[in-house]
Amino acid sequence: LASKIQRRAGNSLMYLAAVVMVAAGLRPILGSLFEIPGWWQMAVAIALAIGICVFPAKKTRLARQLPWLAAFPLLSTVVFLFQPGILGLFLKPHAEPTESIDQLPPVPPDNKTPLIMVVFDAFPSVSLMNQEMGIDSSLCPNLARFADDAVWYRNALAVSPSTIWAVPAIMTGRFPLEKSSPDLDWYPDNIFTWLDETHRIQAFESYTFLDPYSSRQPSFLDRFRLTLSDLSIIYWHVVLPEDLATGVPEVSHDWKGFDQGINEDHSAFPNRQELMEEFIASLEDTPKPGCYFLHAVVPHSPTQFLPSGNKYSHNGRSPTGQGGQWGKWRNDLWTVVNGQQRHLLQVGYADYLAGRIIDRLKEIGMYEKSIVVFCADHGMAFSPDDFRRGVTKTNTGEILPVPLFIKFPGSGSGGIVDTPAQSIDILPTVAGALGTTLRWADGQDLRGNGLSLKSTLDYLQLSGMKTVRVDTVLAQRRASLRTKEVRFGSQPGGQELFAPLRGSDLLGLRVPADLAVFSELDINLVTEGPWYSPDPDSGLIPAEVDGYLTGKVALLDHLELVFAIDGVVRAVVRPFGRKPGSDLGLFSAMLPESCLPPGEHSLSVLVADWSDGRPVLLATEQGGIQSLGLNLATSPIPGLDVFGFYKFSYWGGIPTRWTNGAGNLFLPYKGEKKPGLVELKLAASGPQGTPLILTVNGIPFLPESLQQGPWSGTFSLAGVDKLGNIRIGLFKQPFVPAEIKSGAKDKRKLGVAVQKITLLEVGDNQPAINQVEPILIIRPESGSAAAITGMHRSEIWGGEPVAWTSGEVEILAPWKNGNFPAWLLLSLEDSGPQETELNITVNDVSVFQKKLERRPRLELIDLRDVAQEMPLRIRLTCDTFRPMDYNGKSKDERQLGVALRLVTLFGKAPLFAPPEKLIH
Repeated sequence: LASKIQRRAGNSLMYLAAVVMVAAGLRPILGSLFEIPGWWQMAVAIALAIGICVFPAKKTRLARQLPWLAAFPLLSTVVFLFQPGILGLFLKPHAEPTESIDQLPPVPPDNKTPLIMVVFDAFPSVSLMNQEMGIDSSLCPNLARFADDAVWYRNALAVSPSTIWAVPAIMTGRFPLEKSSPDLDWYPDNIFTWLDETHRIQAFESYTFLDPYSSRQPSFLDRFRLTLSDLSIIYWHVVLPEDLATGVPEVSHDWKGFDQGINEDHSAFPNRQELMEEFIASLEDTPKPGCYFLHAVVPHSPTQFLPSGNKYSHNGRSPTGQGGQWGKWRNDLWTVVNGQQRHLLQVGYADYLAGRIIDRLKEIGMYEKSIVVFCADHGMAFSPDDFRRGVTKTNTGEILPVPLFIKFPGSGSGGIVDTPAQSIDILPTVAGALGTTLRWADGQDLRGNGLSLKSTLDYLQLSGMKTVRVDTVLAQRRASLRTKEVRFGSQPGGQELFAPLRGSDLLGLRVPADLAVFSELDINLVTEGPWYSPDPDSGLIPAEVDGYLTGKVALLDHLELVFAIDGVVRAVVRPFGRKPGSDLGLFSAMLPESCLPPGEHSLSVLVADWSDGRPVLLATEQGGIQSLGLNLATSPIPGLDVFGFYKFSYWGGIPTRWTNGAGNLFLPYKGEKKPGLVELKLAASGPQGTPLILTVNGIPFLPESLQQGPWSGTFSLAGVDKLGNIRIGLFKQPFVPAEIKSGAKDKRKLGVAVQKITLLEVGDNQPAINQVEPILIIRPESGSAAAITGMHRSEIWGGEPVAWTSGEVEILAPWKNGNFPAWLLLSLEDSGPQETELNITVNDVSVFQKKLERRPRLELIDLRDVAQEMPLRIRLTCDTFRPMDYNGKSKDERQLGVALRLVTLFGKAPLFAPPEKLIH
């Protein structure tokens, strides 16, 4: 088509398309034949494609055949769409029902039995049981009391470690089909289609589409759109080398919605708590019996729930830095124990959910007459250097055995059945209790006397169908139960859970006041949120405390961290390395919810030294939140407000928080010790030679020009006012990482990477840097030494007093004794919703003219060419806006220019000489 408009352009476009197509086909072949870096694969593929496509252009007959390449995309598309499994996304797959639903024996008309089925996710029976093979009532009291009325199939086994196959097996009574999707096309015979005529279907599916009447069933157009989106992601995985596809969404272990991150390895089920609440609210005793089905995605990750039903985390991230569930655990015991501890807490939440369902059924009079099923799709393993979900020879005892309870109509008929059962037996057993059979099912009715006992178990995982001996699985489960008791004691539902491996004897101990101080560790808390003062309205119980520590003894095996709330020991943890061989120790502790009622609490961090075989408790210099020495950049301090800092991250292996160019901290300090110094440690800064300005309560400090690497300095707070409320500001010209590293993907505007901001006592033997003494500091507040006109009222903005200009401001600044200002430091908080033209003259000399983007900024201006007249006349003119144009709702009728925070005048001898490009 392009050649019809312009022949040369059309031919060029054709050759370009041909080269791209051929290179895309050659790259995967090269990658499979040669182990060379991705960029080399791409370069060689493009070179070969140019040779293949351009050479025929020299031969007239060959060139005439080149346009036939246009047929290959269409042909490839058709061939791909007709592959098994892909065609099923649009049309019904080849798997057909073995028997029509209409031909099945129906549920007898006089059988009005309701059915309640709850499928938990990633719930191993190891987490339910104690070493005596009973139910651990300390962690699961509700399931323990339910077992008095239900049959507990103690040796029930899953048929797949993957949700997309394990849940349909429960819902159909059939072995899952390889390469199948958990939707109605693959599984037309299921619990919903079977009971549709006799029961009122209330289906709450989290990950499957088996209910034909669900509003979540995608239309053909939805399937087409979703398939195109997913295929585009698959395409990039095929075409790009692995080392160049790091930014492409993952597609493994999932079956849809790759671009949305909705899969089992991410924070996948954001509305699961809401779904559970809707399920409980749907339970009703109606004339037509109900079929209530819930796939409750707990204790599956993300782990964020407590046994009380409360949350301790919004996102459930892994504090140990471990990857997705299908990977291996790190070969580090504490990393595994840390993950299992949070898993067990969420098992307690699953039991809490079961208790609410049981209580609701009893409340509305449905419990006695209903069939109630609590089961799980698969388990999860917790062994160092072993897979979490992928079945191996060593972890079958944790992944395949799952809880299975079935309460038949009536009560008080509970018991234990040790005959091995499978998840495909659940639906046939329900059918038998309803007076019918499912002839399509592969499973069997567990109530029958003629059960076929199997010595081997078939299960489907990603690599295909596998077989394992049942006695091997059960023996490994017994070993895992012993391991769990070693880690968490015989009562993991109690306080032993909060001191894994060792240290439970310390729990409940009141911390003595005369402990020796252990000073070889630098401990920093990075937990976000008000852990010190739980707020019921926040929806979170701050039971998680994370942080890092540095020092030569950070990761010694005989040292553990001890956490005391209000002077009583509540948790003991072992630090772990972020990476193998790292000298940086990380820690993550869970606190009992019972010790965190609403109100303020004190948190102390101590050390337990086990070098002599028994714990010796030692205090640390970071022992309390009201003492000096805590890191203001990362630690959660009572009342601390932080502005202009990005989230906590690692830079070069060092825990840091980047500023956006203007970082501020506001701390209403109520400590017993009076700070006299502030210590600043930076892990990195921007391009070499850029100046940094530190302010404390408005007093600026100009340390020196910064290099790109680490930097530290200590500043005296002598002369700083109002130490009852401390305001610390860090101002630096921001940069984008691409400015110093070609190809950097980080598009943020960064100032400095702050490793530590610490308040110290004067007697801490820290030499203070001699900062430049300003001639005059002009604040936009009443009482300033300068005469200021053209300013609106002063207000607090970002924790600091600022005042908006009216567009034209004049400042008459006095100076004396021949000390004429040579530098003007201008601190602006905001400049309105759009770019603003700002002009500054000093004594009628233009010293600054620039368009400003909307953000806090700091400008250092050279005054050495300005006439030395008294007083110094500073004029600022800028564009203005009305606040109603800013957000569309404000009733503020003022005309606003820029928000002025501080004007500081310095003499002729600053400690640094700023680069010329930064002098305006």
